[in-house]
Amino acid sequence: MKKQILLILFGLTLTLLNAQKNIIDSTLITKTTFIETINHSTIDGKLIKLKGYNYNSIYNQKYSNDTLTLMFARKGLGSQIFKLNITDTIVPEIILWSDYPAFNGKYFKSLEFEHLEIIANKKNYKSGDTIMIKLKCISKQHKGHIGHPKFEYKGTIKHILKN
Repeated sequence: MKKQILLILFGLTLTLLNAQKNIIDSTLITKTTFIETINHSTIDGKLIKLKGYNYNSIYNQKYSNDTLTLMFARKGLGSQIFKLNITDTIVPEIILWSDYPAFNGKYFKSLEFEHLEIIANKKNYKSGDTIMIKLKCISKQHKGHIGHPKFEYKGTIKHILKN
């Protein structure tokens, strides 16, 4: 029984490590920022794939302590925010937001990931550096929306850090 549990835990660890990749490739070159959103929903047993907003610029860049945060969002009464927190690693986040407390009394809800793949040109950045990233991120299903969607972001980022 003990061996079976250890074998299951080992298998889950390998699956988790395989699902999340954060790679540094100093030869990576991206020409522009272009992030495509795809909503994978199931309605009446049919898989529906909706391609959404294409981000071609960064909505907000801010520094806080040792973390650089880049956010991609649209203005409106509710939607999604794609956020990258950059320290020693790049940690993406998909956030659903609303103009009323739609998520158990809260205005924001962060989604867990099913798949992460991020390739960056460097590990550490300073003011004046160019961030170049290639990414593909897919959230786990969100049961709080019609069709229980998965949200996917894929594309490239090229951004020069400002003070």
